[in-house]
Amino acid sequence: SHTYHCQVFADLLECYSLLTTPKTKNLQETLAGILRKMAQPLADLTHPDGLPSLFADAGLHTAYSPTDCLTAYHRLTQTTITPNSHINLPHAGYFGLRFANNFLLFNAGHIAPAHLPAHGHGDALAFEWDIDGKRIIVDAGVCEYHPGPLRDYSRSTQSHNTVTLDNLDQYEFWKAFRVGRRAKVTVHHCDFNNKSFTIEASHNGYRHLPGQPTHHRHIKTDTRRIDITDTIENGQNQSPTAHLLFHPDCTLTPTSDNAILITRDNITIKLTTPHSIKITQAIYCPDFGVQKKTHQISIEYPLTPSQGRFLLEKI
Repeated sequence: SHTYHCQVFADLLECYSLLTTPKTKNLQETLAGILRKMAQPLADLTHPDGLPSLFADAGLHTAYSPTDCLTAYHRLTQTTITPNSHINLPHAGYFGLRFANNFLLFNAGHIAPAHLPAHGHGDALAFEWDIDGKRIIVDAGVCEYHPGPLRDYSRSTQSHNTVTLDNLDQYEFWKAFRVGRRAKVTVHHCDFNNKSFTIEASHNGYRHLPGQPTHHRHIKTDTRRIDITDTIENGQNQSPTAHLLFHPDCTLTPTSDNAILITRDNITIKLTTPHSIKITQAIYCPDFGVQKKTHQISIEYPLTPSQGRFLLEKI
């Protein structure tokens, strides 16, 4: 969770600022090394609007903002951190591309540390996408931690920008923070080339279903264009659906050629796919206690084993 990363970073900054006596010098130096390692991914995962990613349990204003954290870090250490254009954090499972105010962040990591999956979501192979500094495709966020429908929604695979089989979850969720069966996520290929980015990853979170299906996702993007191919290997006639959740300020307009025009302010994006498309109402929870009505697109792929594809392109 980028939000929790910000919170822990801020807590450690406060500790660092207090370790000013000769007896605490060694501890302060140790903490400086930890903060140095934390600062770069904190910057890399920050959206162009200066706010955090919403992957896992997160909120835009739940913790100190990344900007505030990095400003305080610079004040204390005289170190300036610049976000990388290529996001490559294999241990955390985050990969992406940043160019000017365009940003794509792809989640190809495990749900959480094995000993503490409480804040993980069913978001394997999901992504967030910003164009011209504005959030377009968003993570659903979190409204509350209280057990119930809203908590279930925020953790579910169906609320994330990835593929479900028979609308089931990639992970076995129960109560508010519990996780049973878990998917193994594997990155098969990742290539950065100046202003473009290609990655292929898979997970086996549906291996308990008949035929033991595996989801492979191939993404090719230059930040203004995303070409996605989803392959479901094996399986026995499960129904795969690719989900896309849009920011509430986006307007979705179907066209006569089975495409969707997505507009936000002066930005227009075209979604094309050879498959059936359905637009439904959904919920976006950018902060605790906040629910905003928005729209979600569902793309219906052929029954498993199968392959599906869609293209998002700024026009």
